Amino acid sequence: MSGVFTIGTFNYENGGLREDGRIELGPLIETIARCPVDVLMLGECPQYRRDGERPLWEATNRLSELLGGSARYLPFYSQRVGRKNHPMLLVSSDVVEPVQWHDPMVADTGYSVAGFLRARVLGVPMWLSSIHWPGGAGRAEFDRQAAILTERSVKPTIIAGDFNATSSWEKDIRPTDWGAAHLERGSWWKPLQKGRYDTTSGRWVVDTAQLDYLRHDLQFRDFGELADDPTPTTHEQNCSMRIDRIMASTAVPGTLVAGSYRVHRPSDAEAVSDHDYVTAAWDLAPARTVERRQLGSADASRPAGTRTS
Repeated sequence: MSGVFTIGTFNYENGGLREDGRIELGPLIETIARCPVDVLMLGECPQYRRDGERPLWEATNRLSELLGGSARYLPFYSQRVGRKNHPMLLVSSDVVEPVQWHDPMVADTGYSVAGFLRARVLGVPMWLSSIHWPGGAGRAEFDRQAAILTERSVKPTIIAGDFNATSSWEKDIRPTDWGAAHLERGSWWKPLQKGRYDTTSGRWVVDTAQLDYLRHDLQFRDFGELADDPTPTTHEQNCSMRIDRIMASTAVPGTLVAGSYRVHRPSDAEAVSDHDYVTAAWDLAPARTVERRQLGSADASRPAGTRTS
């Protein structure tokens, strides 16, 4: 079975964690309800495993109500020691059949598969992971995170989330002076999070090396680039960039559904998150077309199972 499935990523600020310790899920549910998807990557889910994982299951159950029918989200939580924000992957039970979950907290989980779900998506083998590159860890950590994806790039892999980085694609928006942009905002300590000091120009510039490595060397296909849509996914004064991305390795069969890539601004962006919700649909039909050609015209006329949201 193959067809169309939908993917989304949203970095709900601090996962709704409030100063008084509450985890408020209402704005998350409201944002995802605008466009529920089969595979959902959430970037920041701190403390979702506390109190017997009650926040995790409350979020999962309330988001599952958006799918309709008997479908439920199956949650896969990527907790990592020493980090504040932990990403979570949610997959629809109607579309994704989990095969192996490589939990980062299990001692013998390999570094190249930690946080990855091996699954069958509409019957097609796939590796899935919700990404959150820790901005405060510096560029050396970003180099490490990009290098970890090398092995997965030769497998059918879809990654999505908050990369805290952008690319050198000519249409991507980048501040020309990254240091000055942060000085204007009063966040003088942040240039290292997404930047590097350029000795030639004597300025801080946005560092695109890690995402360019994914795009060029590993040949991950960036959905915004495929859609020719450079819309920034953050809305910060002088610093807005497209850092929330969905990417597929060349081993993933199929193509982006035309017109499906969208960037959704939360209804109350200032209160909900400084990130936007990004969604798209992927069509596995080209793989099915090859199979039909091999089967012949009689088999090619048979209807194929598809899933749309």
